[in-house]
Amino acid sequence: MFKDDVLRYFKKKRLVAEALGISHVAVVRWKAVIPKLRAMELDEITNGELNTTQNFTRSRIAPRTKERMIHENQA
Repeated sequence: MFKDDVLRYFKKKRLVAEALGISHVAVVRWKAVIPKLRAMELDEITNGELNTTQNFTRSRIAPRTKERMIHENQA
């Protein structure tokens, strides 16, 4: 579940925090993909409107670079 989707549903981070019974700061610290257990809680709270089984597409997550950075000591 993506943080953007959760914020779109609840409109405010404070409302997300209240729904989960956690601090506003905890919500602010989430990365793009929210913690699994919180996603499961939100799925239940929203009666499946926020779905934990949605497919994560590569377009929503920053693509990995195929080339590895070469350090000056590697040669």
